[in-house]
Amino acid sequence: LHVRAEVNTENNKVVLTFIAERDFKAAIGILHEAQDKLKFVPPWIQALDSTPSTNPECNLVEVIPGSEEYRKVATLFADGSFAKTIKQIHRVQNEPLWRQYAVKKQFLAERHDVNERYMFHGSRNTDPKIIADNGFDFRFSSPGFFGRGSYFAENISYSDSYAHINSEGERQVFIGRVAAGRIEERASSHDKSIVKPNDGFDSIRGLVTSIHHAIIVYDLVQAYPEYLVTYV
Repeated sequence: LHVRAEVNTENNKVVLTFIAERDFKAAIGILHEAQDKLKFVPPWIQALDSTPSTNPECNLVEVIPGSEEYRKVATLFADGSFAKTIKQIHRVQNEPLWRQYAVKKQFLAERHDVNERYMFHGSRNTDPKIIADNGFDFRFSSPGFFGRGSYFAENISYSDSYAHINSEGERQVFIGRVAAGRIEERASSHDKSIVKPNDGFDSIRGLVTSIHHAIIVYDLVQAYPEYLVTYV
């Protein structure tokens, strides 16, 4: 029996290719071995920046302009006709927070699908450093259209209206990783009493304006604030 296992850490998939006879026990053994290799490690873990921080567990590290990573984030930011000028991009390197998010991703991967995506979040009056240190904590927020949860916009133009304004008068928005899992579509069926998706779902997607959709998660560790973009 010849079996090849391919592990994709970006979308958390394990692909088995069988050649010759199929052997169930051998396949299970190889699958377990492949799963052991499926580590949810942040892209920056191999080259942690040594930038000093008052919180040793969290660093805000500036992404080098012109780098491949910078271009990737800038492309995400330049959503449609959204024409703003990026001043800085910072990567949030918070290992404990990432590990918690990784456990949630592992759970979703084993349940059905992680369905991870980059989405936008404006913190308005909350200092972004608080979110970088503690994650997206919705417990002290008022319920939104779909209850009390963390809301992530599909378009930067919506999150811009919730942007944090820093001491220099610049705007700041997070680009976060969201493990949406299986999404419950609610359209415009607003209900502020929602505390979690219906059984079988991991998040809710609905209209927050007549043209903007958001995905809402109700688990504190179901999203990670990967980048903070400062712009004017």
